[in-house]
Amino acid sequence: MNSFLIKCEFEMSEKRIFAIGDIHGCYKTFYHLLNNILCINKDDDIFLLGDYIDRGPRVKQTVDYILELIEDGYNVFPVKGNHEEVLLEALDPDDIYRLWMNNYASATLESFNIKSPFEFDKKYITFFKSLKYYYILDNFIIVHGGLNFRIDDPFSDFKAMVWERNSYVDMQKTGGRRLITGHTPTTLENIKYTLNTNRILLDGGCVYNESYREMGNLCALELNSFKLFYQQNIED
Repeated sequence: MNSFLIKCEFEMSEKRIFAIGDIHGCYKTFYHLLNNILCINKDDDIFLLGDYIDRGPRVKQTVDYILELIEDGYNVFPVKGNHEEVLLEALDPDDIYRLWMNNYASATLESFNIKSPFEFDKKYITFFKSLKYYYILDNFIIVHGGLNFRIDDPFSDFKAMVWERNSYVDMQKTGGRRLITGHTPTTLENIKYTLNTNRILLDGGCVYNESYREMGNLCALELNSFKLFYQQNIED
């Protein structure tokens, strides 16, 4: 664990469940949120909403830290985001490869000190491939983008799970469960508004400077208390 950990003095009386928005390589911000604000422990369930890679300055450290938490016995449940999806698709030498290389890849490749997705260590590709598209909880569905309610079985459309932005939720098709999603950068004010809707948005645009449309926050929602936590971007 890192040297900038500040000791938490935090009493936990029950198992907590957190959902955390898009990280995009903002490792320092992620680490601070987990250890100095949420004060996570091994009894907590931590659902990560995807998009761990691209754009931010510390992609490899972010992925390594998620793997470290899992290996150390923390209950971390990461879902797949559209950026992980595109990276995996880029392993086929076609238009998707060029799309990722031309639009998304630079921060990730630089962080891993490689020149193409074919140079990733096998453990990282295995991790990206292992990511689930969604988790179903008692009262919520955890998914990066959303669900395609235009079809009979929204759980059959995996592409929509990483790309969907439609705010409509068919509660009959979700079994009465609300959606908790990332994917769509959102101001804190609007995130707080969605807490009272059937689709909760938690992507606070952490990778963006806080002056960019009032974003630059990594957000976490504690599902027991429904309390929203956030950490402003502290990357340098």
